[in-house]
Amino acid sequence: MYRFDEIKGYEEVIQHFQNAIKLNKISHAYIIEGEGGKGKKRLANTYAKVMQCQAHGIEACDACRSCHSYDSGNHPDVIHIRASKKTGIGVDDIREQVNKDVFIKPYVYDYKIYIIHEAEKMTIQAQNALLKTLEEPPIHVRFILLATHTHTFLSTILSRCVVIRLRALSQTCIEDYLEKDLGVPDYQAKLYASFARGNMGRALALRHSESFHEMRKDMIQVMTALSNNDKVEAMAQVEVFEKYKDEKQDFLDLMLTWLRDLMVIKSLGDLEPLIHMDNKNLLLKQVPYLSYNRISSLIEGIEQIRKYDRLHINFTLLVEVMLIQAMNSK
Repeated sequence: MYRFDEIKGYEEVIQHFQNAIKLNKISHAYIIEGEGGKGKKRLANTYAKVMQCQAHGIEACDACRSCHSYDSGNHPDVIHIRASKKTGIGVDDIREQVNKDVFIKPYVYDYKIYIIHEAEKMTIQAQNALLKTLEEPPIHVRFILLATHTHTFLSTILSRCVVIRLRALSQTCIEDYLEKDLGVPDYQAKLYASFARGNMGRALALRHSESFHEMRKDMIQVMTALSNNDKVEAMAQVEVFEKYKDEKQDFLDLMLTWLRDLMVIKSLGDLEPLIHMDNKNLLLKQVPYLSYNRISSLIEGIEQIRKYDRLHINFTLLVEVMLIQAMNSK
C-alpha cells in the first residue's frame, strides 16, 4: 500500500529518505510542507513504514509483521496526532497524546513515530510544549509534522526539524502517471494535468469530478456565444459567470486553457498540443470568428478580473466590462 516506488515526481525527496535509512542518519524530526493533494500523507506513511520494516532495507518488504500491521492501519508504534477541536491542535493535545507517552519505549518495533497532521494549526502553547521534546528527544522517537505552510511555526521548531518542501510536479509527470499508470485517455490526461497546477491529488480528483466536467461544459457554452458575434447572446453569459462566482478562479483558468488552444491553432495550425483535444472540431469552427484581438482582449480581461477581485470590486461588473470590451474588439 505504501511504497516509495509508487510515488511519482518526488525522486529527490525519496532519495533523501532512503539515504537517511541506508546510512542510519534518520533525523529525529521532519516537517513535510505542501498544499493539500501534494502527497504529504503518502510520503510520511511510506517513510514511517520503511523505518519500521523488519527487513531493514530502503523499501518496504510488504511481507514482515510490521508491514502487514502498517497496511492494516493498526501499527502499534506509529501514532497519528490530530486536533481534538476545530480550533486546532492545542497544548492539551500535545501533552496528552505526545508528552505523556513519548518516554514509553516502542511496543514491538524499532521506533515510536509520531505523525502530526495539520501541524500548522498548533497553537503557540502547543508548539512550546512540543519544543521541549524536540530539544531532547528520546533515542527511539521520530516526529513527522505535516503542514500546508510553515510560516506559523516558531523559529525554534523549524531549527530543530528537517524541512521538506514539496514542489509542484511537472505537467508531463502528472500526464504520464494518469495515462500510463491509470489508463486515462491521453486527451483527458492532458486536460487534468494542465489544470492541476502541479498537484497530483488535484488531477486525480478532477478525473472523477462531475462538477468540473459541468463547469467545462458551461465554459464552452460561453466561448461558443462569444464566437457568434451576437452581443446580446454574449452579455447573457454573465449568468454563467455568476453561477461560478465562488469558483471563479477555476472557471477563469478553464477559459484560459480554451483561449490558449485557439491561439495554438491560429499561430501554429497544429492540433497535437491542444488541451481540449476532444473538442478540436469545435475549436476549429470557432477559430475564424475569434480574432487575435478578441482573444487577447479576453485574456487581458481575465487578468483584470483577477487583479481587481482582490480589491473586492464587484465581480459581475468586471465580467460585464470584459465581455463588452471583447465584443467590441475586431
